[in-house]
Amino acid sequence: RIAMAHDPTDLLRIQLKISDTDGERVVHIEVDRQASVDDVKCCVFEKDLAEGSSVRLICLGRVLMEGPLRSQLEQMRCGDRPVILCHVRRGGVAKPRAEWSTPWSSKPGVASSLLFYACCAIVLGVCWQQYLLSPQHFDRGARFALWCFSALWAYTAAGFTSAVVQNLWHSGAQPARRVVDPSHSQRVAVVAPEGPTTTG
Repeated sequence: RIAMAHDPTDLLRIQLKISDTDGERVVHIEVDRQASVDDVKCCVFEKDLAEGSSVRLICLGRVLMEGPLRSQLEQMRCGDRPVILCHVRRGGVAKPRAEWSTPWSSKPGVASSLLFYACCAIVLGVCWQQYLLSPQHFDRGARFALWCFSALWAYTAAGFTSAVVQNLWHSGAQPARRVVDPSHSQRVAVVAPEGPTTTG
């Protein structure tokens, strides 16, 4: 339970019905007049937000927007004990470091592609060397073919290199983590333990 240094008569108790992949549960909170929707999210769903999950608060079929919470509830005339539905959508989980720290050259297809481009580079290098040393041995068709194959090799090699770099970058990416402002807990307090809902 989080203590709040506010006038108890100025607090509004709200029932949160939370639905996520673990099931459903009910949480009761008290908020003051300065509390925002973001305050509620950061206080009640701090762990979920840190893991990259998204949270939506819905009251009377309308999604509560970022901003003052109580003014939105008063506009919707939710009464003294409003009920808010909370939908938590789990965020993507980052791959364990052991999975993406494997040398990229050992991944399927990468080594063979590297070997192919290396062989092409050697062959083109030999051809260009011969062309620069003895240009008279190359007719117009041979020069055209040399230029075309060189341009094609450069284009495909650049695309392959870009794909490898993007793969390595995304495989090592970590999920976005949200920094929670300590002031959120001063405007929102959990007043009842979490528990499973019962259906009758």
